[in-house]
This record gives sequence, structure tokens and C-alpha cells, in this order.
Amino acid sequence: MTLNAVEAVAFLKDLAAGMSDGALQEKYGLAPHDFRLHKAASRDLIDKYRKSVHDNKRKINAQSLLKDIRDHLDEESLMAKYELTARQLQYLLRRIIAEGLAGPRELAGLLSVTKSQITQVFVDLGRPPEE
Repeated sequence: MTLNAVEAVAFLKDLAAGMSDGALQEKYGLAPHDFRLHKAASRDLIDKYRKSVHDNKRKINAQSLLKDIRDHLDEESLMAKYELTARQLQYLLRRIIAEGLAGPRELAGLLSVTKSQITQVFVDLGRPPEE
């Protein structure tokens, strides 16, 4: 038995989500031989997708980014120059701090503070956050 296009996509999603072989075989009513063929083909697709995502990651030179920050480029200019979203820029800033290339005080003007980080400060102080 072969799967139609809709079933094949569902099979692929279930396999990627980690569904067991037995559950997949039962859900899609596949004979052992057909199951192995569908699983092998799906694994190939998953692996190709993961490889393409990994290969498409851009490398951003932390020293260049840091130089631009020290040259007082603002957040919008940095995002435009490096083709980043706000979230990606925040991630890179935190990585720069984690790697010890710059301190939090130096990057404070660009770092966003999350609600959970603010709440944690109140918890650490032993006071409830003010709404």
C-alpha cells in the first residue's frame, strides 16, 4: 500500500515528532515492507531539510558587530546592516556577553529585558511584581 500525498505529509510529521515505528505502522496500516520504504524516504527528506537549514545559517563576525556597536550604530541600523530580526540581534548580543567579548553594561542600551527577567528580579528581592 502506498500513501496518498496528505497521508505522506502526515506520516512525515509523525516520524519527525518521534512517533514509534509500531504506532506509525498501525496508524497508517502499512505492511512491514511498505513501512520501511516510507520510513526511509521520509528520513531522507527530514535529513535533507535539517541539512539545508544548517547550511543556510549565516555567519556574523562578532568583532565586526561589536565594532559597529562601539561606533554607536543603533539597533535599527545593526538589524539592517546584518539582515537580522530584533530577536536575532538580541541573541547575538547575549552570545557576545556569554563569550566575554563585551560586558552587559557596554551593551545595556541595546539589550531588551524580558518580562520573565523582570519578574525574576522581583522574586529575588522577595517582593511580588507590581502590575
